[in-house]
Amino acid sequence: MTYWSIPTLLAPAIVAEYHASPFFEGRQAAYSYAVAAQIDNDRDIFIGAGLSAQWQLNDSPWFIEGSFMPGFYTKGTDGTPLNGKVQFRTLIGLGYKLNHTSRVSLALDHKSNARLKSPNPGSETLAIRYHHSF
Repeated sequence: MTYWSIPTLLAPAIVAEYHASPFFEGRQAAYSYAVAAQIDNDRDIFIGAGLSAQWQLNDSPWFIEGSFMPGFYTKGTDGTPLNGKVQFRTLIGLGYKLNHTSRVSLALDHKSNARLKSPNPGSETLAIRYHHSF
């Protein structure tokens, strides 16, 4: 499954994600491994890998998505100083299944160094995401 998103905040960015086939699927939940890469207009770059989950809301087309990805961050020109190369991204989103292979969602992610260094300013991205299964 590949995800493309264009964050809706003031700093434009492109995020690409790949989610492997689920390693566990229950009646309403699926868990998989995932990787993500993000670059914004200041040339800040985040590359991470971790776990992703999707929970169906009853028998409706609505779902909740979440992920946790440790990764590496590089500050670009005029970029956001996150105080350290090692950053952790958490994401929560609400989505809608359009058909068998396509979905859309609104997601909020947070990147921080998890207090490995001080200060720990953090960064958030609000994104409209398009999901497509291959």
